[in-house]
Amino acid sequence: MFAIDGVKLPNNASQAKSVTRADFERHRKQDEQTVEPDLQAREVQRIERLQQDAKQIRDWLTEHQEDRKGGKGAIRKSNRTDDESAKMATSKGVIQGYTTR
Repeated sequence: MFAIDGVKLPNNASQAKSVTRADFERHRKQDEQTVEPDLQAREVQRIERLQQDAKQIRDWLTEHQEDRKGGKGAIRKSNRTDDESAKMATSKGVIQGYTTR
């Protein structure tokens, strides 16, 4: 049995997806419009950047064939921009830095 007495219960539905019919119609009209030239240029730039990032990742994976091991032998996350640094827990939270050995 489940009874409701006016209590507000949370759920996991997206608040952003709660819209009116007028909102749907407005979005439909926007979708039918042609794409502005500057938006197309930004889209091209974004695609080029993603392709560049993908190439950097492929190159990094080729150069670093094995996983890094931490002090206790567990696999340590690597950083593409500086493979010598690592995430470390400190009293002030997690930082990206170096350890002295």
